Amino acid sequence: AVIANEFTIQHVPEEETDDFMFSSNLRSEAIAAGFWDGNGDFNFQQVYGTKSVVGDNLYATLREQWIYSQVAPSLDLQLPMSPTALKFSYPVDDKLSVEAAIALLRGHYDGTEWDLTKGIMAGPFGNPKRIEGGTGLKEVKGALPRPISIPRTSHVLIGVASADNAVALFGPDEPATTVFAPFFCKTLKEAADMPLNETSKLYAKFYQEGRRDQFGYRES
Repeated sequence: AVIANEFTIQHVPEEETDDFMFSSNLRSEAIAAGFWDGNGDFNFQQVYGTKSVVGDNLYATLREQWIYSQVAPSLDLQLPMSPTALKFSYPVDDKLSVEAAIALLRGHYDGTEWDLTKGIMAGPFGNPKRIEGGTGLKEVKGALPRPISIPRTSHVLIGVASADNAVALFGPDEPATTVFAPFFCKTLKEAADMPLNETSKLYAKFYQEGRRDQFGYRES
């Protein structure tokens, strides 16, 4: 599932199922808050979502549709004008690699009509970085597509599940320019039971010393 600053869960069944759990007061709290009148289908996105997102708004929808078009091109999903037109999730055509996940997070809609590196969408010298709230956006009415990677990102995290050695890839700053550093769960667990001066043998040399251009994820 792709979640981009909006709720994506829509229909909620009357009773919990093996793969759909929710709070027992989900509906009663919505009624008490005046979000739902208690009649008809309970759509979580429309009940608890904000009007600015549930209405015709591409702020989140464009990111969702673009990612789905990359991981499941066989579906040929077109960009809808409303986020409610997209399902909670779609099956991918193939399993994603770590490199593919990183590429998605670094995307600026490359090669599409929304490409932020070319033409009027791009800044000087094809720079896709647009600082939100700047003077230009105040003077010229309208909006620019909101990409996956933006300058005000504080950090990015990719989790890779594995029964043998799961890894968390952490990168400070925005995805487009960060360097991802892997943190191996198995290694961290082993290190917890060792004296500090002996933990160095658990880590590849790239994680202990050297320059960024010497870093090699595949050699770990």
